[in-house]
Amino acid sequence: MDRLQAPIDVKNSLCLEQEEAAFIGKSRETIRSILDGEDTRKICIVGPCSIHDLSAAIEYAEKLKKLQAEVEETFLLVMRCYIEKPRTQLGWKGLLYDPMLDGTGNMKEGIRLARSLLIHLAKMRVPAATEIIDPFLVGYFDDLISWGCIGARTSESQTHRLMASGLSMPVAFKNTTDGNVKVAINGIIAASQSNAFIALDENGSAAMRKTRGNPHCHLVLRGSHHHTNYDHIAIAQANKDLKDSLQKERVIIDCSHGNCRFSPDGQISPFKSVVAQMAEGNETIKGIVLESHLFGGRQELSSDPRELRYGVSITDHCLDFETTEQLILWAQEAINSKIPESSLYPLPQSSSPCAMHETLPS
Repeated sequence: MDRLQAPIDVKNSLCLEQEEAAFIGKSRETIRSILDGEDTRKICIVGPCSIHDLSAAIEYAEKLKKLQAEVEETFLLVMRCYIEKPRTQLGWKGLLYDPMLDGTGNMKEGIRLARSLLIHLAKMRVPAATEIIDPFLVGYFDDLISWGCIGARTSESQTHRLMASGLSMPVAFKNTTDGNVKVAINGIIAASQSNAFIALDENGSAAMRKTRGNPHCHLVLRGSHHHTNYDHIAIAQANKDLKDSLQKERVIIDCSHGNCRFSPDGQISPFKSVVAQMAEGNETIKGIVLESHLFGGRQELSSDPRELRYGVSITDHCLDFETTEQLILWAQEAINSKIPESSLYPLPQSSSPCAMHETLPS
């Protein structure tokens, strides 16, 4: 067994400076204000499906920061910085677990690289979003994240619900892979309450932790293997389920995963549909998620990482940045003009759009 440094030691060696900490705190507060309806802008969580190349991630962040300046009146752009990846069976588990992309599992280096990247993003004034998969690892980077997510495979996990109740950032719960929204709502309810549970402290020791609850947990609709859930009917039903559970009616729509039929260009259709609903005045839709990289598509992780194409995802298909930029600029125009017609942004010829609330082939 190879011992890791305690979280406090890693944080002291890779220290978050006061100005960067203030930026992250402000980003979290802005997200809370949007979720509460005090800020009428929308959250756009956009970026690579997963981070495997720090240089490409930083280049993407530079482009995103420039785009933020153009859409700041309409959107808060939060960069996907997913350093862990859930796996249904096997596969690359993310930068934290295998930073060398060769199966050696150098987690010490993974933790160092992940924290270094997140600090760099904070210095760039680019807020970061991530899915939190391993509760034992969250202490290494919990001070660097502006928006956290409990994924479709872990929304029902009591351990993750307890963890979310003590996190300082807003945390989303996704519907399950089979499309169950109520499981995610139950997670929101559980995480909003005070809890006591065993966790690792900053010294890496087991300790009893007591939390006050996280009042800004919220729902992400990401579709399923069989259905999409981004259309107005699905969103209305999700809001009804939230209201019936005495929770605030606020949702974020993930345009990838089940909502794009796991298709390379399929995110465009749900994105247009959701923006149209925003333009029509649906104030319960607080944000949108896009998987996007410097270049579109995906590639297989080969035995020689040096053969990988720069700026291309090694997990899910992503949109290229140029298309992403066009979509977000179009969305700003559509929302501000209150023009819901999706024809303002024609689909690329290569796209495979999702139909509204479509039943997918097995």
